[in-house]
Amino acid sequence: MYVGVMRVVFAEESGPIHPKDAKNLCLKIKQRFAVLASFEKNSENEDHPCLYVTLMASHDIKLKTLSDNICEFCESSGFGRVADQELFLRDIRSFFSKT
Repeated sequence: MYVGVMRVVFAEESGPIHPKDAKNLCLKIKQRFAVLASFEKNSENEDHPCLYVTLMASHDIKLKTLSDNICEFCESSGFGRVADQELFLRDIRSFFSKT
């Protein structure tokens, strides 16, 4: 089982992100993909908060596919172009291994 945390940054040419729009997008992502999603302040540009998504899947390939599908959904929803995407993933067993 793998856990992943994804950070999505939207292109600045999309204009400022309004809190109500951000909340609606998070709800849609949660409903469609069964993940946790939240916008948080971007230290580089406060008008463009980053979207953070927490994912779980049985294989790392599934996590990567899921993260790609979420980015495609964000772009197709009219929210804006994804300028940057990062995915941190880890096998859950590594959190509990004794070293």
